[in-house]
Amino acid sequence: AVEYNGSIYLGGAMLGGTSDLARWTGNAWEFSTVFDGKYPYISALHVHNGVLHAAGTVMGFAGLTEFVQRLNGATWEPVGSPFNGRVLTLASHDGMLIAGGEFTELAIPTEPIVRHVAQFNSTDWVNLAAGLDAPVRDLLSAGGMLYAGGDMINNIVPRFGLARLGASANAWEMLMPNLANYIFPALGDPRITC
Repeated sequence: AVEYNGSIYLGGAMLGGTSDLARWTGNAWEFSTVFDGKYPYISALHVHNGVLHAAGTVMGFAGLTEFVQRLNGATWEPVGSPFNGRVLTLASHDGMLIAGGEFTELAIPTEPIVRHVAQFNSTDWVNLAAGLDAPVRDLLSAGGMLYAGGDMINNIVPRFGLARLGASANAWEMLMPNLANYIFPALGDPRITC
């Protein structure tokens, strides 16, 4: 959920029946669709530089397309190239739009690598500081730092879990040393989601 232009917006799937976006008018929910397809789905909403952005999935007969869109007046328009996996979170950091998720590259012929976290450089998505080694499920910009939370284990191999990136740094700093101390396999897949 986000607040945009005085209204509350919710993203998801099958909202109001077949929509992926709901806006509270003050008296009732108004439903619309951002990602047209057989099963419209919004996985993240974010307001960047005063503009509403949505990450989501278009599902059709040809398969899935995962990408980010922004609201331009009354029209939704794509932001950069599609990804090869789901975008789970969006954030603003150091004036840039940041996406985190399950993706590992862009879904275009040259397939540039974007390991789970990417920034939009006003033309397309690029890897952010060599990326991270597991899906990013949440992003937070605070105190000049960008924090990323995500999966802590993948097929018994420890992953990043929690990391941060400073404004002038070009490498992620891992914030959960000795990650195995935080993992309890019997309880399911450990991860940071918010």
